[in-house]
Amino acid sequence: MIFTDLQDKINALYGYTPSQSNLLQNPDLLDMAIMAIAANATDLIAIATAYNTLMGTSLTSGDLIAQPDKTKLGILAIASSTTSLSTLATSYNTLMGTALTASTILSRPDLVRVAMMATWAAVTDLATLTAKVNALMGWTPTNAQLLNNSQLLEIALAAVIGDVSDLSAIATEYNAVMGTSFSGSDLLASPEKIARGAFFLIDSAPVVFEFYLGVVCDRATTYTDSFGNLWLADTYFTGGDVYGVPGPIAGTPDQDLFLGERYGNFSYALPTATNDLHQVDLLFREGYWQEAAARVFNVRINGTLVLTNFDIFAEAGYLTALTRTFEATPISNVITIAFETVLDNAVVSALSLRSQNG
Repeated sequence: MIFTDLQDKINALYGYTPSQSNLLQNPDLLDMAIMAIAANATDLIAIATAYNTLMGTSLTSGDLIAQPDKTKLGILAIASSTTSLSTLATSYNTLMGTALTASTILSRPDLVRVAMMATWAAVTDLATLTAKVNALMGWTPTNAQLLNNSQLLEIALAAVIGDVSDLSAIATEYNAVMGTSFSGSDLLASPEKIARGAFFLIDSAPVVFEFYLGVVCDRATTYTDSFGNLWLADTYFTGGDVYGVPGPIAGTPDQDLFLGERYGNFSYALPTATNDLHQVDLLFREGYWQEAAARVFNVRINGTLVLTNFDIFAEAGYLTALTRTFEATPISNVITIAFETVLDNAVVSALSLRSQNG
């Protein structure tokens, strides 16, 4: 995992990409991104559905935006496949040797998290967690100490799920993602970092996408990029006009993908070979305005709003490559991408699809 994976996950969930500093300053948002990647949770609708199924509520995905604790529980419900409160209570009581009711557990969000993580980890006894704490931290907690320390329980459970028993391995992974230089012993003073590092190591078996189809706007010939992918000349569009800049474009080895653009109100209907899940990459650069809030637009994929009031200059500056990535399932072997002007003109430089099946 790398840090941009966390940013991309927030983009997939919330429709915007936080800066690295913003994400680091928001622990709830950071933890949601980490957990969602580990759980392979792809969108807020699925998370809301999992939460509602478990809790018997009717929250919308919009409701979850302001409720990070419930979002985290929805993510854990997906990861653990927990669909009933009775299962939740059984999992907790089996692990802890208690006889708490579901309503009692529900009154403690930390206990709910422990119960779902225990189900996810398939752990049914405290001895497994005691041994894991000893392997990581060099001391053996009593059952009473585990019972009264939900954070320690979550660390042990995350380590079981991530199949890691070495604090230095957690530190190595944490540093690789977060750009830090902590030693294993450094992490002992920051339990939340141990839990995050363990989550980084969880193998969630993400979908692997292979390049399938690329289209370059305002281009009359094909183009082969630096990775060997063949991009088509501008096609499959409806509406809009074209415009080009001489460059150079910062932040890319493939200038030709970003020199042209299609602008206005327009759409692309990209054909697919299957109706499997696809990755959609949208390539942008601001080639006219040199200030924020001058060009603002929305983007929909198969009718779903994925970018709202998008401002390329505010995100990347002038003549700088910017890519936004989404996932979409074709409708009758077509993925439709619509660009809607809010201020000035909507714009895109290139579009590509990547398929699960290559």
